[in-house]
Amino acid sequence: MCKNIFKTKGHVRSFISISLICLVGIFASACGGGGSSSGTDIAEGVFLDSTVEGLGYRSGDITGVTDVEGTFRYEVGQPISFFLGGIQLGTVTAKARMTPIDLIAEAINASHPAVINLLRFLQTIDSDNDPANGIQISTLTTEMATGLDIDFTLSVIAFADSGAVQTAVSELTGVNGAARELISEKEALDHFQTTLDFIEDNPLPNVLTLTGDDAATYGSELNLTEFAFGTPVIVGPIPSLIATNDGVLQHVLNGTNDPSVAANAIVFISSDVGISMRINVNGESGLYLMACVDRTGAATLCENIELDVDNRTITFTDTVVQPSTSSTNTLGTAPLTLNGTLAWTAADDL
Repeated sequence: MCKNIFKTKGHVRSFISISLICLVGIFASACGGGGSSSGTDIAEGVFLDSTVEGLGYRSGDITGVTDVEGTFRYEVGQPISFFLGGIQLGTVTAKARMTPIDLIAEAINASHPAVINLLRFLQTIDSDNDPANGIQISTLTTEMATGLDIDFTLSVIAFADSGAVQTAVSELTGVNGAARELISEKEALDHFQTTLDFIEDNPLPNVLTLTGDDAATYGSELNLTEFAFGTPVIVGPIPSLIATNDGVLQHVLNGTNDPSVAANAIVFISSDVGISMRINVNGESGLYLMACVDRTGAATLCENIELDVDNRTITFTDTVVQPSTSSTNTLGTAPLTLNGTLAWTAADDL
């Protein structure tokens, strides 16, 4: 049997299997916390270009304004719309941490013209003209934005040259003092880079991010909140970590055969020979694999998976899983890259 194929800290276990089960649909509760009048689970997220305070949002039955930390509440798995008065910034599926990049469906980074336009606009209307200490959108600015409309899909040059944009920026900044012009593209991107650096240096706990073409099918994050480590019957004699969303762990440990679970589940298994991840969505399935042994059966160190048993964490850094050629794989078409750290506690040990 292969040994020590993961980069490890502390006590090394030669047989490691991690099963992560993140149920979506009716079992989804990405960050936990209450429910809406429709019965949907409610979670909190944060909107960042530094922190953005005073941004309006709507998610299902929930409406509100981001607070001083940029915090918003949302219905898990449902769309969220951000706006300022009559100015619509974007509608996308909500998640725990969002930036202007997330509001543009086609954007993969800050170079997208619509993202640049959003960055310039938000930073310009900051009430104290210092986005480095957070963007604050005043009540006066929000009231002035009522009835306004801005087209963020214009090219960067056309956006800056737009009379409608120039007038709106002048009016929205003028209510807090002297009217200002739109800040430069370079200034906006330089400021936003500090936010991107912060996000990179401060990953959300117990969140695995998914990147790659197939992430559009499943979403960009797996949020996990309940854990069990040991040798549960459903896995067998191999030490295993099982992680689920709120309220699902005991259901999984009991091995309850519920069709709704089978239809809407993400099962991730990392063992001493590699990774197998199956994502079931509405009766269809995506299966992804990563081998930590070569074709002869010899072990190859999986350096991008770091297990720290003493501190009860496992970290994935640009861990790439490939779509399986199995006939049961009906959704997986391209590689997925996993990033993030999962942590469990002594209370989670079986």
